[in-house]
This record gives sequence, structure tokens and C-alpha cells, in this order.
Amino acid sequence: MQIDTASWEKLNNRLSATDTHPPTYPPIAVYLLVHTLTAGADIEASYVQTESRKDSSSTVWRNWVITDSLFVHTDVKFAAADYDQAAEDQAGAGNPRDNYVEPTVRQAWVRPLDSVTSLHIGTVGHLSGPRQLAVSRSGWYPIDGLVLDFADGWCHCPARPVSSSTTARGPTNF
Repeated sequence: MQIDTASWEKLNNRLSATDTHPPTYPPIAVYLLVHTLTAGADIEASYVQTESRKDSSSTVWRNWVITDSLFVHTDVKFAAADYDQAAEDQAGAGNPRDNYVEPTVRQAWVRPLDSVTSLHIGTVGHLSGPRQLAVSRSGWYPIDGLVLDFADGWCHCPARPVSSSTTARGPTNF
């Protein structure tokens, strides 16, 4: 599969963890998986969550992605702590075969948006302080407890860190 330059830029904008400075970008396997599942369609909205566990030396990249007609979820684990595109590039600088971190795809699925039967939102929050005005004007508010029911199952989209022992990053326009 070949991804053109414009598509890479769009994927970078939608799959990066933007609450870090500078933003954190996922390993290449995450891009390829999401691009494949979306069939290269433009991503309208996304939520990115990373979880790095130093005790087990692993990193998980989770994505919830919406195109104009699809809802896509991926969950990919790497056997290295704090594993992202920068770490992948650094590992590949030596002998790539010796330093390759194999991705483990734990979940990867697609549902048509027209198969959503209901949407549940646990809470809708608001931001206080200087950003409140900007957020209210943009129409984006923090939510938690988002559950989508599909004709053949359901999906919970978290908006907060999984636990205090993990680091979660996100959201991006979701």
C-alpha cells in the first residue's frame, strides 16, 4: 500500500496525540492500519489515546475515527515503553532488523455510520477560564461516557485516562 504525501499530512493531523508539546505521532503501523480500514477516506473526526506502561515496557495506541460514512476503531500494542514515531525512527537508525518492534493488533474494526442505532453521552462538561470563550464559540465541549450502539454491538469511547498508572493522550476533534 502506498500513501501519498497529502494523505500522510491528513493522517498526521488526525492520528497525533495533540495534547503534548510537541505533538506525539504514532508508529507507521498505526497509520497503515487506519488508512486501510478507512479505505483512504478523509477523516472527519478522531480521538487518539496512548497508554504507556513502563512496568510492562509496552505502549498501546488506540484510535476512534469517523469518516463521512464509517466509524473505525483500532487498538495496537507495541512491546516498548513510550513507543511513537520518534522512537521508531530512532530504532531504525541503526540496524532496523535488530530494533524492530512488532505491532500487535488487538482490535481493528469498521462499522458503517448508518448502522448506529443509538448514541449515549454520559456527561457534557464545560471549560472554565480563558479558553471557555474560545471553546463555546467553536462548538466543541468536553464529553465523557460516549457509547455508540450499532446493529451488531456497541463501542465505548473514553475521554479520560484509563487509570492513574497510565498516560492517556487525546482528544482530537471528537
